[in-house]
Amino acid sequence: TLDALLTLDTAQVYDSVKLDPLLDPKGVIRECRDSEEHPETFPIILALDVTGSMGKATKMCAAKLNDIMEELYGKVKDVEFLMMGIGDLACDDAPIQASQFESDIRILDQTTKIYFEGGGGGNMYESYTAAWYFGLHNTNLDCWKRGKKGIIITMGDEPLNPYLPGRRLSEIFGTSTQDVDTEILYKEVCEKYD
Repeated sequence: TLDALLTLDTAQVYDSVKLDPLLDPKGVIRECRDSEEHPETFPIILALDVTGSMGKATKMCAAKLNDIMEELYGKVKDVEFLMMGIGDLACDDAPIQASQFESDIRILDQTTKIYFEGGGGGNMYESYTAAWYFGLHNTNLDCWKRGKKGIIITMGDEPLNPYLPGRRLSEIFGTSTQDVDTEILYKEVCEKYD
């Protein structure tokens, strides 16, 4: 049950030792679609730094996500969450992990599958902007048709990387991509997300 899950230590809950196939971004488009139950979906992408420099901070935040989500589900009409684990594209095996969009507590089950790789490197930045890239290229949101934006929230402790390496993005997403400049990516993603 949910109550039993929340009483467990974060090490017991977040015990993945590799990328879960459910969270693999290769070849996926995550959709946040309007429905009869949720006629005006409001998508939020929450990306957590899962590198070693964060220590236990990210797991502690992840453990509190239930409280945050329960409050938002009660206050924000038609909110849907997509959870991401973000690492370092230059160093990590699973630097991008992305759940489905969910409009209820089912997101918690997917969140517990996030692999806290604990990697990262000595390059003084992490790949938080990969959440922007994913949101821009690997999501399809009905709110855009209504002229509304989604939200992307990233949580980490390093400066933004100056670019995302195209070779690595190509490997992860299964596409052919050039290097992506952070300033250009920021301008593009701001057209669809806050």
